[in-house]
Amino acid sequence: MIMIYGGLQRIPQRLYEAARVDGAGPVARFRHVTLPQLQSVLFVTTVLVTIYALNTFDLIFALTGGGPGRATEVLALFMYQEAFGTYALGRGAAIAVVMLGINLTVTAVYLRTFDVWEEI
Repeated sequence: MIMIYGGLQRIPQRLYEAARVDGAGPVARFRHVTLPQLQSVLFVTTVLVTIYALNTFDLIFALTGGGPGRATEVLALFMYQEAFGTYALGRGAAIAVVMLGINLTVTAVYLRTFDVWEEI
């Protein structure tokens, strides 16, 4: 939320004024001014939220344990329940490898997009 709010604050008002002078309505201003200006912020936010959601375990495990009826179960909790709840350690390890692959892919896209490799 704070990242998106900061991105909105960064958009110059003169862009909205120019769009208004050109006859753009509120929807057109949002589509042609706001969204293009927020594209990088939305991308970073999406990547970080995806990584966080894939790795969320402790909060869900402590509060609900995946219930009621597996409604709050995430991949990390499913991995834990498979490995230690049913003692299917191989299946739990396979799920962990899939999670690692997803996290590495999302992180590589993030790093490649912002050319962080050159700074490291």
